[in-house]
This record gives sequence, structure tokens and C-alpha cells, in this order.
Amino acid sequence: MKTNTQFADYRSFDDIETAQNLLLHVLDQNNIPYEVENTKSEMQVYTGKVSWVPPVVVKIPLASFEKANALTESNALATTIPKNHFLLSFSDNELIEILQKQDEWGMDNYGIARKILETRGKTVSPETLARYKNERIEALAKPVKVEPAWIYAAFASAVAGGILGIIFGRMIYTSTKILPNGKRVYLYDKESRKNGWLVYAIGVGFLLMYIVLGIITIT
Repeated sequence: MKTNTQFADYRSFDDIETAQNLLLHVLDQNNIPYEVENTKSEMQVYTGKVSWVPPVVVKIPLASFEKANALTESNALATTIPKNHFLLSFSDNELIEILQKQDEWGMDNYGIARKILETRGKTVSPETLARYKNERIEALAKPVKVEPAWIYAAFASAVAGGILGIIFGRMIYTSTKILPNGKRVYLYDKESRKNGWLVYAIGVGFLLMYIVLGIITIT
């Protein structure tokens, strides 16, 4: 299902069948538009490390995140605990950690964890669950501080008219991340973003200056 709405990554899956069983049918039933993106490779190299890339990424409008969260949570809680499910071997504390970090485990495992705790007589109150969600959002929303060494290197590249310095500065200043509730926030803290803007501006200024000097020299 596609519309002209701008979409954002909502959840990733190992295959399209799992995506259909756990999410897509819920979105279809509730008229939530979505896009399915199939990655070309299951492995990627990032900053020198090889990491797993889920082959299927489901995207939905940011405004639909909270609705989708509520619907998939309700659907997960209605699911019967499968026999020999791997979460059955988890301790109570490990299951509670899943409730605290639902975005890492997926709504299906979140629902199973809640149901297992209930069978053990460890029902978690709605107030506590709401607190877990709020605390997780607050933790994920905290901006990242760029290490000074990277800033110094970016400034040096910018002064030299380097394109990398310009790109790095703009990335620091503009980069954002999307929270589980669909809210978009800046990735880096104010000081880092200020430095990023300065790197970008200096880099563009010096690059233009070198271009002009080069033209003058040639002529």
C-alpha cells in the first residue's frame, strides 16, 4: 500500500512472511499506509565493522507510529505463547528488561514477555508499563556529544578546503533520529551542532576562496 505521504523506518524483519504475520496484516486491517523496502544485501560494512542488515524494512508515516504501536501491542497480547518459545527460558528480570526496551525486541516479543510474566504471577501494572515507555523515550532522545578529536579533524579539513570537512560539519548540524513514538529529534547535542555548523560554514568559505584563487592564478 502506497500514498504520497513521506514514510520513515518503523520496523525491520528477516523475511517478508514474518513481516506479514507480525505487522503488515495489522496495518492493512486498520488502513495505515506503508511501504516495504527490500535491502539488496544482508550484510554491510560500517566504520570497519560488519553488521547484519534485515532484508525487509517496513516504513509508515511518522504520524502513524503511536497508532501502529497500540495496534501491534494489542495484537501481540492476544497471541498464545508458542510452545518452546525462547523467552520461556528467560528470568523475570530479563523479561522485565524486554518491557523496558520494547523497541529493541519488537512488539511480538514484548507481548510474549508480558504474558509469561503473568503466568508466573508477576503482572506489571499499566502505570509501570507507561513509566517504562516514557523512560525509554527519554533515554533514546538524549543527544550525542561528538568527541573533540573529530571536531578538530573536521575543522582542519574545512580550513584546507576539504569536502569531507564540509560533509562532516553538515552531517553533525542536521542529522536527526526517529523515536519509537514517531517524534524526530536532533542526533547531536547543541554544542556539537554549533561546531558542526561552524565547520560547514568555514569549509564552504575556504573552498570558494581556493576556487577563486585557482581561477585567478590560471587567468
